[in-house]
Amino acid sequence: MSEKMYLRPAPGRVIPDPATGRDLPDHGDAVTPSRLWRLHLRDGDVLTTTAEEIAMAAAARTPEPPVETTTKKKGA
Repeated sequence: MSEKMYLRPAPGRVIPDPATGRDLPDHGDAVTPSRLWRLHLRDGDVLTTTAEEIAMAAAARTPEPPVETTTKKKGA
């Protein structure tokens, strides 16, 4: 099993994740350690975080499903 790094972008930074082809989410993600991620970390482009912090931030961003309402027409 490979070790993971838990990283999030530094404020104001948009960092592409080459493994997914998408930007690293603001709340962070687990990534496979590589030279690229270590360089981003060294340069201050990303910050370390934890799996728990990522899960809490992702849960806080998950919108609640809309409440369905039905209205009856008069005379129906």
